[in-house]
Amino acid sequence: MLASAAAERAEQAGAWGPLCEALGVVGRTARNDSNASAAAFRRAAQVAAEHGLTPWRVEALFGLGTVELCEADDSPTLWQARELALDAGMLVQAVGVDMVLTEVVMLIDGPRAAEQIARRASELAATVRLPGLHAGTEVGLAGCRGALGDRAGMELLLESVRQRVPETADFAAYSAVNRGMAFLVDHDLPRAATHFDTAMEHLLNHGAAPPLIYFGAWALLCTAVADRDAAARDRLRRHSSMVRRANRATLDCAEAIAAGRAGRLTDAEALFDAADTAFSAVPWWRRVVRLLAMEAAITDGWGDPVPVLRADLRAHELTGDAGLARTCRDLLRQAGAPTRRGRGHAEVPADLRALSVTSREADVLALVTQGMTNAQIAQRLFLSTRTVETHVARLLAKTGAATRGELSSATVSQTP
Repeated sequence: MLASAAAERAEQAGAWGPLCEALGVVGRTARNDSNASAAAFRRAAQVAAEHGLTPWRVEALFGLGTVELCEADDSPTLWQARELALDAGMLVQAVGVDMVLTEVVMLIDGPRAAEQIARRASELAATVRLPGLHAGTEVGLAGCRGALGDRAGMELLLESVRQRVPETADFAAYSAVNRGMAFLVDHDLPRAATHFDTAMEHLLNHGAAPPLIYFGAWALLCTAVADRDAAARDRLRRHSSMVRRANRATLDCAEAIAAGRAGRLTDAEALFDAADTAFSAVPWWRRVVRLLAMEAAITDGWGDPVPVLRADLRAHELTGDAGLARTCRDLLRQAGAPTRRGRGHAEVPADLRALSVTSREADVLALVTQGMTNAQIAQRLFLSTRTVETHVARLLAKTGAATRGELSSATVSQTP
């Protein structure tokens, strides 16, 4: 391999910059061998650190972080690369890392947390005055908006990008992915699958496309709507994106759905359990995928969907994922286990129980202490603003607090 030979000659000559460059090429071209790729990037980072070559160290850490993502679904190395890039004034590289971290945070903590990273990347990209880079960050920000259920906000961002930079095949594909994700979280699976089909026409043949979770999502959606699903799973199984553990687990979930539909119920449960374990590091994405799997489980009679859905419903409510929570409730009703709206989740401390504070009022109180407005609390708890106002008024009366500020204090005084 030419890059390996170049690295060997550079090391013999003590040419540390060319050595780092050659090792970077080795790391990028060995993507299907994660151990070899990681070793090359790790060696480049070590050499760069030893010889004060900060730009090469940033590049090497960035490459190593993306390799780590394939199995770990998160990477402290990526965060290290970003901080080092910022300290060195390498703003373009810092933006590039943030664009990767947006997806990482999305899968772990959901779109609300990922939007903070995407917005940070967009603001930083604007300062370096590179229209293409700024456009890429805004496409990522649009994806967060769509995953939050704000399709109008997503389309405004995509249209803004379209008017400022030439529309490329990559832009069209990632715009379609964003629209697909928006329909996925709204559980409009046929329309989600249509948009993913549009995106995959380009991305499946894109030799340099990173192994994003969207590849696995495409096969899962094709299977859920029973549209060329066996062909999609077979295509994905042979695709380079399978280097990513999250994509392999998503494909396993698709296989579970197909097995259940074919009457192989034991196989369906085993495939789902394996995928569910593999998703442990990406809880938000795990809950999204489980909605599709549990819908199939209810329809085809395999697994134990009700406890899964109940646990996920509480998580969706706590993270403010209204669309996913709504789908959870719909599926629980379909499974014969409807949920009661209005019951709170918070454990009520003894001093508040003595004041007759209910669990739902404790939910509201917890969000008041975070500084949320009534409208924000209503959105988070899926209540009307008027209902939240009533809960706040009752909390004031029960605790003897005169203002929201007093409600937010660590202790509340009891009325005599």
